[in-house]
Amino acid sequence: MSAIRGAIDGAGPEGVEIAADAPDPEQILRAYLRWGDACVDRLVGDFAFVLWDGPRRRILAARDPLGVKPLHYRCAGGRFLYATFVSDLFPMGAPRIVDERRVADALVPELEGIDAEATFFEGIRRLPPGHRLVVEDGREKLERWWSPDASRELRLKDDREYVEAFLAAFREAVSSRLDPDTFAMLSGGLDSSAIAGVAKSVRPLTTISAVTRDPGCEETAHVRRVLATGGFDPIVVDREGASAHAAAIDRFLAHWAEPFDGAMILPVVIYAAAREHGARSVLDGVDGDAVASLEPDHVDALLRRGLFALALREARGLTRFYRHADPGFPSPARLLAASLRRALVPAPALSAVRRWRRATRHRTSLEGSLVHPDLARRAHVGERLEALAARRPAGRSLDPRARQAAELTHPYLAAALERYARAAASQGIEARHPFLDRRLVELCLAFPWDQKVRDGWSKSIVRRAMEGILPDSVRWRRGRWVRLGPAFLDDAIATRFSRDEALAADTMSALTPYVDLTAWRRLVDRFVARRDPMEGAAIWQTLLLARWLRAYDARAHRLGAAAHSPRPERATMVAMPHD
Repeated sequence: MSAIRGAIDGAGPEGVEIAADAPDPEQILRAYLRWGDACVDRLVGDFAFVLWDGPRRRILAARDPLGVKPLHYRCAGGRFLYATFVSDLFPMGAPRIVDERRVADALVPELEGIDAEATFFEGIRRLPPGHRLVVEDGREKLERWWSPDASRELRLKDDREYVEAFLAAFREAVSSRLDPDTFAMLSGGLDSSAIAGVAKSVRPLTTISAVTRDPGCEETAHVRRVLATGGFDPIVVDREGASAHAAAIDRFLAHWAEPFDGAMILPVVIYAAAREHGARSVLDGVDGDAVASLEPDHVDALLRRGLFALALREARGLTRFYRHADPGFPSPARLLAASLRRALVPAPALSAVRRWRRATRHRTSLEGSLVHPDLARRAHVGERLEALAARRPAGRSLDPRARQAAELTHPYLAAALERYARAAASQGIEARHPFLDRRLVELCLAFPWDQKVRDGWSKSIVRRAMEGILPDSVRWRRGRWVRLGPAFLDDAIATRFSRDEALAADTMSALTPYVDLTAWRRLVDRFVARRDPMEGAAIWQTLLLARWLRAYDARAHRLGAAAHSPRPERATMVAMPHD
């Protein structure tokens, strides 16, 4: 595992120890000696590191562009504490004071991505993706070192050259993340299937998939179709036999890091099964959509440019694509009408409508949540919802490439990647995400939009590049489908929820400062009577929040002694970038 942790004291004469068998830290040091703080732009891969420059008495910390590798830190009292995971900071002396604003966020789930720095503990921050932090002379300087360039457009001769460019970058992104003990998650979707198909051309590949015995499950059918192409050593986790991994789920729930992690049941099962078979890292297809698609947004831009025939063709294609799985998806006429409003209505009028809709949506979020009204006021939840909305571009009338660039730097992406990192680490696995390779991200962002979305097909460049690698039934699969993740979560809730625990005195005591307990009791009784999956998700999130709050309260006494024990004067730095 590539976790890092350590402490740097301002009074210490030295700051770094590097093991002789750790080439990645040495590369970082050499890059720093040659290029200084600009060394981060020379690193290829996923990384988070902290470097102590003894002669200059300064600290440089940095994180990879998309935030694959987490990094938490506390800088106070002349002492810099850092760790991959926040829990590792407490034995080194970081105070464990829960930030109630984040507890409120956990009760209003869309606020998970409110920003890229906040944690559940006061005084402890996350280093944002694509940022570096310099600590020198008692001052902190945080600056962005990478951002996606929405102004660049790559123009090649024809479709074949675009496919070749994508495939070359994609092969490198996959192969550079393959070690002998790397497996690949195969869900049957286009992204994970593409990764598995390319990886098996590099070396024999073990895949791991979740399936079900339900003959109508589209996800299971597509997993089987990919495996039928041969060249894989498959491991299959059967939903109906998932009780074999109950112990892994319970371990995860007993030591989980953040209240937002409760829905990560299926990834935990996958990672646990991979570890049981000898894996140390797992490839997955996380966020191929953000890198190679964002398909609905471009119709507005086509209309603004006066390309009405092309806009009509794309609207028809989008309807064909999505209605396969969602009969309620708008007709081409309705889709065009909505795009015309966004493209042609004056900006002030659109802004007024958006403000009204946001206010309505935020009221609904608050009214549907369990957050206590007093906490909502203290934490300024309404203002936090507004701030979150302001992070997204103002409507889809923006240039699609600018909107895509904004999505790539949205805190939601980092929050999701951090969840995967924590879930994987809980099972002794490192999560690796080839689609988030910086080189591939920058290439796809620069592609003309018709290479990414064509005739309503999302990720057109990926589908065309996978010719001869994946079955056509997988390459040209329409629409979205119901994934197995929610089913595994429902099973976990069904076997682990009890009304007695939900209404027990210690649960109610943990929730008292934060939750409207009258609404909580009503929700619990309603769920017991109806077992509605949507209510079940809210029950699960809140019950696990109570467990988390109780666990950290119990740890206070254990950690208090550690915080006052003698600490070493020498600091340690271990940095592990992954190409």
